[in-house]
This record gives sequence, C-alpha cells and structure tokens, in this order.
Amino acid sequence: MVQDRYGRYEPSFPQAEYYVQREEFEHALLKPSRSYYKPMLEAMQRSGNMVLLEGSGTIGNGIHYELTGGHSEFHQVFLLDLTGVTYFFGGDVLPEPEQLQRKFIAKYDFDGRKSMQLRQEYGLKAAKEGWICLFYHSDTIASGRVRHEKEAFLIDQAG
Repeated sequence: MVQDRYGRYEPSFPQAEYYVQREEFEHALLKPSRSYYKPMLEAMQRSGNMVLLEGSGTIGNGIHYELTGGHSEFHQVFLLDLTGVTYFFGGDVLPEPEQLQRKFIAKYDFDGRKSMQLRQEYGLKAAKEGWICLFYHSDTIASGRVRHEKEAFLIDQAG
C-alpha cells in the first residue's frame, strides 16, 4: 500500500484509490500495534486517495465488501464479480488455503472463534458457488477453487 521513497512514505500506486474501513483506520491510528505503522497510515491519509468505508456495501459495479470482524475488530473481506467469475479476498480471515483445511482458533485473532466460523462459512460458499479464492499469504497457492468433499476442504489451484 505504501513504500519508502527517498525517506518519505508514499502510496505504492499513486493513482489508485484505497478502500479502508473507517473504524479500523481510526483504531490503527489511536492504538499502538505491531500490525500498523503510524507513519505509513498517515502517508495514506495525506495522499487524498483513501476512501473510508462504513460497514458493508458495494463499490461501483461488481465489488462487494463486507465488515466481518474476526481477525481484527473491523476486518473486511471483498467479493469481486467483474467478469462473470466471483473472486473472494478473505484478507486475514482466510489468507491461505491451509486455514480452510485445518479447523482451529488462532490466538492472534481479535476473535479467534469468529474467524474460525467465518473460514468455514466462506469455504462452504466458495465451494457451492465456484468462487476463486485469493490467498495472499500462501507460499504454495496464490488462488484456487474450493471443493468440499467428505467434510474436508480441497483446493484446486486456479490457472
């Protein structure tokens, strides 16, 4: 989102708009955390390219965002349907396929039980509706289609 350019933080993509949950952003500015670096957040704020979101809704045609909580208090996920194919970006609730394949409560989540339940719900929806899930934390599968067979989630790498 932001990079250091000659000792000054600037947006990585200066022409892009950045969509951020208002409460998550305010929380990040006001409460110290290892997850957020205040100078980077302030750079985004200065850029004029940040759009603050409230709750769940849509952006233009085909982009839906949903306030979920779970990983953080104001975590959000995105569903993108721009070409007749639905892509799911689960952020830090579902950043890698292994999190679907193992049922667990993570101590690093704001609400680990809720994150676990969300992973299950989104995995079942993804399997039923044929979504392509985007796994930005994965070392092995960047995107994949989910199958649910015999109470287990299987991931087929998307081409």
